Amino acid sequence: FVVGCGAMRDGDTARLALAGGCGSSGTTLLAHLLGRHPKIVAAPEFDVFNHPEALSLQTLRDSIGALFERRRLSHGYKLVVGFLTPGTAVGIDRARIERWLAEAHTLAELYAKIAEHMCAPRGAVCFVEKTPTNVYNFEALSRQMPELPLIHQLRDGRDVAGSLVRRGKTLFYAGSRWLYDTVSGLRARGRPSYLESRYEDLVADA
Repeated sequence: FVVGCGAMRDGDTARLALAGGCGSSGTTLLAHLLGRHPKIVAAPEFDVFNHPEALSLQTLRDSIGALFERRRLSHGYKLVVGFLTPGTAVGIDRARIERWLAEAHTLAELYAKIAEHMCAPRGAVCFVEKTPTNVYNFEALSRQMPELPLIHQLRDGRDVAGSLVRRGKTLFYAGSRWLYDTVSGLRARGRPSYLESRYEDLVADA
């Protein structure tokens, strides 16, 4: 794994990597491709790491009830009310999260617990979570956790807009969302563990 997961060895603690990008930019394709590696687990969108509360261990502890009760919104152009959407499907319920929050001393430790839980069944070493709106927290996370791999999935804005319009969005929404989300992710450009992936490169040999 180019950002660092692939450099891990058997026996190392599992780690988290976050992918994000404007909707219809290819984050699902990216996750499928990465998930084909035997040491990488790629899962459905968690809607955890896109919330501002996820930037602070104490704030997350204080807000966990409201998050699970859908009384907190993510920030950014697209507001997301969901939190840990597929949690029960992957064996992570509120009680488990609250236990991890009590045990963790740092935000990095909490993230590692999530990654270890997701990786253990397959013997993997890296968990890639690909909620598109993760980009809203990329810059803040890159400052707080410079070792956290961040993959920014990019696609030509004209193609993104066309895809979103075909899915029922207005052209204004599509263009505005692409611009906002893309700029949000680019704010982390230059950070040690930030990587840009382009949809056009992923499908070039398809």
